[in-house]
Amino acid sequence: MKSTMLNTCPVSPYEGVAKTIEEDLGQRPEQLFAYFDKTPVASASLAQVHKAVTKDGRTLAVKVQHRGLREACKADVATVAAIASAAKLLFDGFDLSWLVDEIEANLPKELDFLSEAENAERCQRNLDSDRSSVNKQKKSFFSLLFSPSSSSPKPSSYPRVRVPKPAPDLSSPRMLCMEWIEGIPVADRERILENGLDPAEVASLVAKTFAEMTFKFGFVHSDAHPGNALVQAVSEEDGGRVVELVESEEGEGMGAEGEKKKKKKKRKRRKRLLRASVVLLDHGLYRDLSDPFRVQYAALWAAILAGDEASILRHARDMRAGEAGPLFASMLTMKPWRAISGNDNVFLGEGGAVKKSEVEKAVVLSDSESPSCPFSGAKERPPTTTEALETSSNSSSPPSSSASTTTDSSFADRLAATDADAAEARAYASEHAGDINALLARLPRELLLLLKTNDCLRSLDRSLGVSPANSFVATAAAVKEALFEAGRGDEWGVGGKGGGGVRRRVVLAAAGLYSRWWQS
Repeated sequence: MKSTMLNTCPVSPYEGVAKTIEEDLGQRPEQLFAYFDKTPVASASLAQVHKAVTKDGRTLAVKVQHRGLREACKADVATVAAIASAAKLLFDGFDLSWLVDEIEANLPKELDFLSEAENAERCQRNLDSDRSSVNKQKKSFFSLLFSPSSSSPKPSSYPRVRVPKPAPDLSSPRMLCMEWIEGIPVADRERILENGLDPAEVASLVAKTFAEMTFKFGFVHSDAHPGNALVQAVSEEDGGRVVELVESEEGEGMGAEGEKKKKKKKRKRRKRLLRASVVLLDHGLYRDLSDPFRVQYAALWAAILAGDEASILRHARDMRAGEAGPLFASMLTMKPWRAISGNDNVFLGEGGAVKKSEVEKAVVLSDSESPSCPFSGAKERPPTTTEALETSSNSSSPPSSSASTTTDSSFADRLAATDADAAEARAYASEHAGDINALLARLPRELLLLLKTNDCLRSLDRSLGVSPANSFVATAAAVKEALFEAGRGDEWGVGGKGGGGVRRRVVLAAAGLYSRWWQS
């Protein structure tokens, strides 16, 4: 794994690393630490990480910024700005100034490692607070679903999600020392299974954490790619003690005999009541959400989860999407408008609703791109959940047909992401790149990094082979609590007119049951 983390990223020579540390802290690494590994364990575009041991015995991860990066980044931003200006002149309506603005605003924050240490500490405080349920004992599903407000659950005996502790005494704007933590890369499904852990539990923890960041705290880790999280195995029998990870033996994974060994090891370790614990890394890029924006965003998601077409369009207009509400909702969910709204005869469009017949004429996909594309014939309908699960490549072990027949509900159909949905979204994005760019330019800036975060979480679900409804379930729970905290519980629909509350509860119940069925 170490070679994989290094072979595609720049690696600074040790002398450059030592010079940066000496300039910032007054001593070379060999003077400052009892042990300092000159070979980095990981490298990325901004910095590389070395393992070190302090003279008082602390094992640390030392993140050192690449030399000359600040000067190079200024030139890079200027280059991007020049390209954006040229594109605007050459292509009418193609304005990328919003991208330049985002880079200029966020890059200085990522280059200040003291700011990263503050972000990490604030994130941990949020996770440990009474408002968070991530590190609390699990509430019953039906209690979460039907109780508008309830007492906080008791703290867990061990942290389910944690952040490495910074070492402020050994940190500077270009150097960050944090607690050394080892674990499994969060998207490595095979190693998670080998260690007797449940990929669905890991995906659920990550989704729940980011949903709370977004809808409850308004302080969102905005670099949520799989390289920035690790998974540890903890023993409930021993009060949450971290268990040493099992490494794959050479040749163990080959053939039927290797599979038997893996299954035996998995059964043995699960008898010890092992649970997953997630470690969040790289806290350089966060987005602060104002309370009005956070609550408005929660109300939009409440409408999306319920398939309330009128409310979706109203909230989308409030967030400056104009008449492109269907396009905006599809960008948030990566699902076609017909699936979000439950209206099979209408598809997303920049100018509002577009009739199915018009989309069929405009979009042409080859059979090689999507054999089950819903646009291949006027009479062909989108696949049901059962059909999609039977052909989906997102899970290595699709449910059996006998189980599928009992869960083919319209709610699950609407929540499940299918290959046809993805093909439809790709086709529309290609056809209307200019419309999407125009929408991104006028949306609130907070939404840009949230769109990226949503994509990262969906990608993790696919890598772990879990239910496509996983992120929707976590989002629904956090949205409901955020709206009630803000005194806007009626927007969740509880006690509202027209039975809206019942509808939303049924949607969430169906999503939860569907997710559990997929994971079983």
